[in-house]
Amino acid sequence: MPRRSYEPQRTCLGCAGRGAKAAMIRIAAQEGKVVADPEGRALGRGGYLHRDVECVRKFAASKAKELRSLKIRLDRPERLRISEEIGRLLDRAAKDAYNNIDGPKTHQNSRQ
Repeated sequence: MPRRSYEPQRTCLGCAGRGAKAAMIRIAAQEGKVVADPEGRALGRGGYLHRDVECVRKFAASKAKELRSLKIRLDRPERLRISEEIGRLLDRAAKDAYNNIDGPKTHQNSRQ
């Protein structure tokens, strides 16, 4: 019987929905400060958000005082800062994807 491939699942801090870890962006708590961790390699406790603007908005607007996954208290200005940082990352990723629609750019050899 073939083995089923396992894909790690995480819960979104914005919408509370579950999704594939690879399809989410991680935020990490390091030394009392929370930062976006798009590569998912930063040390410290982590939480996840879907790569969706609506989930980021819900995270920013949340009234929860403490995030269990991060074991840290976040006030509204800190949530807004993190949301803006993640928004910039999502914008950059969208622009990169748009620029790569035509495929890789080729450079002509100048030694003809």
